[in-house]
Amino acid sequence: MAQFSMEIMRLTGSVLRGNQQLWDYGVLDHDEEGKKFKPIDNAAQASAFLSVLDRTVGGEEGAIIPHGLEDALRHITQLAPKLEKDVRFQRLLTLSRR
Repeated sequence: MAQFSMEIMRLTGSVLRGNQQLWDYGVLDHDEEGKKFKPIDNAAQASAFLSVLDRTVGGEEGAIIPHGLEDALRHITQLAPKLEKDVRFQRLLTLSRR
């Protein structure tokens, strides 16, 4: 949890640029089944991750949308279904479908 919190603090201070992927957020881990969001495993962490995504993914024209954003949002709703109605979630979901 401490590592995840430190990563949140790092990311909220700066917007990632370039070829942005969820790897840049430090939340993906490879295992024998493929990509997994291992550090995010409860509703509180899902809410914190949504906040980080909201602060770091711009909505202006030409903004870089991280590869795998839709998978991250799906993971968030599995852990905290109520977040799907959050305006931040809806904004990110719209961006992920561009």
